[in-house]
Amino acid sequence: MISEEKASEILSLKGAQDPIPALNLLYITENMETKTAKMSQKLSLGDFSEKMSASSSFMVQKVQKHKEEVQIIGAAVIKGKTQKMIGELDEDETFGINCITGEATAGAVTGVDKETDKIIAYEIDSLKSSIKPKVNGEDISFTVNINTEGRLSEDWIPNSDAFKEEFIRNAEKEVEREFKRLMEAGLTKTQQDLKVDVAGFGESLRINKPKVWKKVKKDWEERFPEASIDINVKVKIGQFQTQGRKMNK
Repeated sequence: MISEEKASEILSLKGAQDPIPALNLLYITENMETKTAKMSQKLSLGDFSEKMSASSSFMVQKVQKHKEEVQIIGAAVIKGKTQKMIGELDEDETFGINCITGEATAGAVTGVDKETDKIIAYEIDSLKSSIKPKVNGEDISFTVNINTEGRLSEDWIPNSDAFKEEFIRNAEKEVEREFKRLMEAGLTKTQQDLKVDVAGFGESLRINKPKVWKKVKKDWEERFPEASIDINVKVKIGQFQTQGRKMNK
């Protein structure tokens, strides 16, 4: 974890779940990972050491003090070559990167119905991601494919029939657009602003195009901002939480 506050300040805050600050932090981390993808995933000491040794860029959970309590929110970004923190991601950007890495297996994504401007909230039950590289001469590009299944947790669209196929398809399309927006936000911040690869694109290139990777790995993060990335999202809504009941498909 990384914090802008002094460690002594963070570790002096007693939590509601455990009076021992360090154990409270552990509780928050483990509990929140099953409910949201808006924070970076836990990084073990072994993984941290491995990434530092390989000069790989990565994300770390960001902890902060908020009203005499501890919050873990977003992520700090460590650049592999310098081994220093170079920036941070907000909740949306972190969620987007977690989708690309396939680690966004919990949490909600909200879409907006264009006709009514009402909220459609989609809860993730499962999410799978694949990154496919393509090499054309000196040009390297990637396609990210996301497949997710879940349910609608809120449905505030008036006069809508939650069991109509048209309603389901429209809701899926709106949620797909929001997934794509979040991932593009994460990529804009990491690939274009911070110019680091924290989502595993280099690893995908290493596995699928080992000869190409051997040529570019030394200066990968200098080349990464030039890579074009396409995102495809497929959402499947399987059941409803509120207005509609479970629906077999």
